Amino acid sequence: MQKIAELSGLILAGGRATRMGEQDKGLVLFDQMPLVKHLIDRFTPQLESISISCNRSFEQYQQFGCPLVKDQQSDFAGPLAGIEAGLAACTTPYLVVIPCDMPLLPDHLIERLWQPVADQISQKKTNLITVAHDGQRLQVLVMILPRSCRSSILSYLAEGGHSVHGWLKTQTSQSVDFSDEQSSFINLNSETELTNQESLLHP
Repeated sequence: MQKIAELSGLILAGGRATRMGEQDKGLVLFDQMPLVKHLIDRFTPQLESISISCNRSFEQYQQFGCPLVKDQQSDFAGPLAGIEAGLAACTTPYLVVIPCDMPLLPDHLIERLWQPVADQISQKKTNLITVAHDGQRLQVLVMILPRSCRSSILSYLAEGGHSVHGWLKTQTSQSVDFSDEQSSFINLNSETELTNQESLLHP
């Protein structure tokens, strides 16, 4: 697909990764390549730019040639804080958010998430958020949202909220069906899950 001029990307890699022994998850190797690099390679051709949300290991992340975004909130405040920082740095009207621990996301992810947004834009509406649904559950860290959402996220964080799901309930959002791609939404949270998934790729 062609690049979408209105859309840039953010890879969330700013968490503590406690189930990974607090390794920096985006830099953990999967199939001989850092998790974050799988997503950069897959989606860079489709986007104006991709930034990485990270709160440590800045020198290592710089090797990928992407802008780095650090949480403005203190002490690993969670993915919503990473999204807020990504929106603050975003130079396009919309941002697609992707977690670093889903290296198998489908190539057509962005195209499918973008279509309902494009339909809304054609009707002069610009507030829609689209969120992937894998057939079993809403994948709230895989979404496209307008840059204008930043103010509502800041308000939500200031009130003590941290849940992406909770914040989404206050917004105009639409789920996008990926039930035909359910296995592509496996997230790798532990060394065991990494090993098991690699063995499936290379039986």
